[in-house]
Amino acid sequence: MDFVGLTEVNKDWRRVDTDNTVWAATSGRTEAWRIQTSNNKTLPPQAEFHVGGTLSMYFNELSYRISARGCDDWNLGHWSWSELNGIGNHPTLIVTVYCPVVSSSPSSCYSQHLTYMAMNSSLPDTDPLHTPGNITCPRQLFGYDHK
Repeated sequence: MDFVGLTEVNKDWRRVDTDNTVWAATSGRTEAWRIQTSNNKTLPPQAEFHVGGTLSMYFNELSYRISARGCDDWNLGHWSWSELNGIGNHPTLIVTVYCPVVSSSPSSCYSQHLTYMAMNSSLPDTDPLHTPGNITCPRQLFGYDHK
């Protein structure tokens, strides 16, 4: 196994006790490994459990080939990504994605993203966090980033 991608991890990594993180859980492995996570960071950290998010784990040779990595620009936990350099310096992009499901629960990922969109729709169009006015659904926002 060289790659694992997980979605709806339901963690706010800012609140997870160091001994209980995925980094601590994999620290005993003998091969090389790297981890990239994403979760909603638009709100202050409140609890370890936080709906949504992704996690990407790279092992062995893949971990050495990572040239860049990150998460979605919105900081909503839509995806985590890594670019790998292949033979002949051919880049390969690996993306682990999570699109929120429609839900009316106030603590759902969908509701959190609706709140974010409402709070950022009035930003200037030039601001990278501006939510386009024609987008009214978190699933549309997710699709907007993948056009």
